[in-house]
Amino acid sequence: MKKWIIALAASVLAGCGEDAPKALTDLSRDITGVASSEVAGKKLLEFSMKPSSRSSNANYFFQATSDINHILPKLLQYFPEERSDLIFFTLSADLTDKFGNVKSEPVIQVSFKTEDVKKINYKDGQFSSWSLLNLANNVEFLHPAGSTIVSDYCQDKDSIEYAHRFCQRYN
Repeated sequence: MKKWIIALAASVLAGCGEDAPKALTDLSRDITGVASSEVAGKKLLEFSMKPSSRSSNANYFFQATSDINHILPKLLQYFPEERSDLIFFTLSADLTDKFGNVKSEPVIQVSFKTEDVKKINYKDGQFSSWSLLNLANNVEFLHPAGSTIVSDYCQDKDSIEYAHRFCQRYN
């Protein structure tokens, strides 16, 4: 009887936790692809993402950076064997052309130095997506819409206050 109770308790406790992702694409539902490469002796890890929320430009970018802030600690926890010098996040958005056609296009690429990401204290959710943006290594606008998205994001009073270094550099 004791063994049965212990087994039942263990299965209940195991069911309460989050399943370990089996692949890098399992780290978030917004990840559409992952690629590794090497450029000039630097190892790169690139996540392609299409954030699911797009009620406004500011909300889109906030959602994307919040998702990135959840992906990075999972990457370190579940895939410690992944070796890279830089981690890139290429964000795509649905864009409408002058004829009314909608097409998903890459608009923004944000990179982080892996050595910086490893230093972040993710315990208790105390590290915000604003703080993460302040650590961005580089931001590249892959489409003019990317610049507009970041500009709109940096008009928000909280973003101005908490992501001030990021907004000063890229707005």
